[in-house]
Amino acid sequence: MKTIVGSSSTVRLVRTRGALGAAEAIRRMTSLAADTFGIAGRGRIAAGCAAALVLFDQHKVADQLDYRDPVRAPLAIRMVLQAGRIVCEEGRYLGGRAGTRLTPMAVA
Repeated sequence: MKTIVGSSSTVRLVRTRGALGAAEAIRRMTSLAADTFGIAGRGRIAAGCAAALVLFDQHKVADQLDYRDPVRAPLAIRMVLQAGRIVCEEGRYLGGRAGTRLTPMAVA
């Protein structure tokens, strides 16, 4: 199992089209996004950085959303961690939110 963070459209580009490698897709959805919006201490797994991590099977992950049922959980999400706490496991929301709302800073 590999760990990738991201949206289903980006995962689809990696998995089915081969348009991006997994490492580049992860960078675009994490550190590049944090840097673009001036959000310090995010987008990287490193000492001193806050992290929200999503562990999923890249070969099986898929969204199940449609306009009639927009809150269906995605397939193959093993675990979601916020600030070191497991908040979702095997598709079950465990309650509570450990993260904080992010506010983009002005980028020079």
